[in-house]
Amino acid sequence: MDQIEAMRQRIAKLKAETASLKEVWLTMLPAEWLPTDRQFMVWLNIYDFHTTAYGIETASQRLNKKECDAEQGNDEIQWDKNECVRFASGVMKQQQFRDNPGKDKMQDKLYAAMEGAPRAKGFEVEEGI
Repeated sequence: MDQIEAMRQRIAKLKAETASLKEVWLTMLPAEWLPTDRQFMVWLNIYDFHTTAYGIETASQRLNKKECDAEQGNDEIQWDKNECVRFASGVMKQQQFRDNPGKDKMQDKLYAAMEGAPRAKGFEVEEGI
């Protein structure tokens, strides 16, 4: 199989997985909060299908809890699309590291290798952070 055909198959798989994840989202979360196809593809390039679906499902559970708390007068915080997407992304990231604990170490090695490397102007790290 040549590289072009492999890329076509990868794109077809991403499109099919995106369509499935959109169905999950529309079943569990508000339709007006549906992320763009690009967001789903970003997630799928970083996380596998099951991790992405788990993030969406967990965001749905969180929204349900917030709605129940609001009905009981215990929660004044309103959730919006951006907060929901960020929450789902965070869940995906945590789940990926739970599934692949070595990834933490790989990322730490990358950051350690970058220490002392020249930084772009305006991106200096402040002391104490």
